[in-house]
Amino acid sequence: MPSHVMDVSTQSVVYKKMREEGQWDLLRDLIGGTFAMRSRSQEWLPKEKGENDETYSIRLRRSFLFPAFSEGADKIVARPFSKPLQISKGLPKELKIFETDVDGAGTSTPEFGRHLLYWAVVHGMAHVYVDFSNIQKGISKSEEAKQGARATFRLIPAPSLFFWRHDPDTGALIEIRIIESRLEKNGSFGDREVPHIRRILPNIWELYKNDPDNSRDIWELVESREHNAFKKIGGIPLFTLFTNRSPGSRMEASPPLLRLAEKNLEHWQNASDQSNILHYARVPIMLGTGFTQDEIDAGITVAPNTLITSPKPEATLGWVEHSGKSVNAGEVHLAEIREDMRALGLAPFLPKAGMGDVKATGQAIDEVRNQSEVQMWVRAEEILFQQIFGAAAKWHGVKLPEDWKVDIYQEFTISIQSERDLEAILRLRENGDIDQRTELFEMKRRGTLAESTEIEEVIKATDKERKEEKDIKTVAGFNKPLDEEE
Repeated sequence: MPSHVMDVSTQSVVYKKMREEGQWDLLRDLIGGTFAMRSRSQEWLPKEKGENDETYSIRLRRSFLFPAFSEGADKIVARPFSKPLQISKGLPKELKIFETDVDGAGTSTPEFGRHLLYWAVVHGMAHVYVDFSNIQKGISKSEEAKQGARATFRLIPAPSLFFWRHDPDTGALIEIRIIESRLEKNGSFGDREVPHIRRILPNIWELYKNDPDNSRDIWELVESREHNAFKKIGGIPLFTLFTNRSPGSRMEASPPLLRLAEKNLEHWQNASDQSNILHYARVPIMLGTGFTQDEIDAGITVAPNTLITSPKPEATLGWVEHSGKSVNAGEVHLAEIREDMRALGLAPFLPKAGMGDVKATGQAIDEVRNQSEVQMWVRAEEILFQQIFGAAAKWHGVKLPEDWKVDIYQEFTISIQSERDLEAILRLRENGDIDQRTELFEMKRRGTLAESTEIEEVIKATDKERKEEKDIKTVAGFNKPLDEEE
């Protein structure tokens, strides 16, 4: 984002603080994977003292990211959306389209909810702006319908909302600024991404553009329109889902998986060292002593079916190999980091003794104790859905039923001990210490298999599959003894 003093691109003080302390650049690159981490080179993989550019470049290209952070966030979001999202009946006809298209681009409500929770888990919060089509001011509802005018939900990840202002007396939101990128035509055949800033005030919105062709690097106002959000909704229709809200703050949060991200960075650096030392440790070094300088200058050929001779009786030729102690120590350390990452990735699923610090726009979340963080985040998202659908209803001049709601699956918990139990069960089955029926029963009891799973039916089905596979092999002749004559 171009940096100008006190222009439309000026960032909020709190935004700058969150970006730095929350290490948003690191989170972005961990999500981007190996290529993104390599592209930042020394930012995430420091260059050793005395290491030249070529050697560092080779080491960097041998480094591969273990995706603990990105997979951790994916697994958290996958659990509540592993079952269909339930939308109450009675949705006004004007809002029926939201079940299959919330943003005008074909994103369904469940898909939108999944993306919203993902970015809230990554950054500690994510925003939704309830927008409305640009239409002529003062036209009737029937005319709005004819023109296809409708409300839409716009997902805004935390890094995209870089400025906000509240009324000092009422606390109402009176300004927000959003950075976005738009594809524009570039010449006759190409296109390019051009940064834009959308500034939203209670009764007007403005669009600014940073034209790449302008050498002055300034933000130019390209569009400005009035809107009725304040009149219809009562303010700027921005709603925020928090997963780790800072105490006493309106718009400040920190990433709940930041420790996992830092551990992932530690693993990236240590895995690079380990890969580098392995490259040299597993390649033996030839050592020769007692040869004359003439023999050395002539070159010594080491190859099969080649005899190496020397007139010097004290001449020797051999290999020097690494003892492997430091390699083993590196492997142990990497295993410890992976175990730490595993525990940190599971932590949000573990039951908590209290409500924690998860809030949703100031409303109390009246839930039972001993919930996991993920369950509290899901409950907060359900409340946010009620708010954004309510705002959309106001845009259209309709009302939601009082008991209308969105239900997201949250009847899940996980414990580190139960996961270890599953590993033990699989080993017992593999070693033949327990039968298939016991294995399936224990997996069902721990929630790995669905409650509706019929164990006897599963056993019959697997027995049938094994028999069919055996018959196929018999027909093909795969079960003949190796020494059987044709």
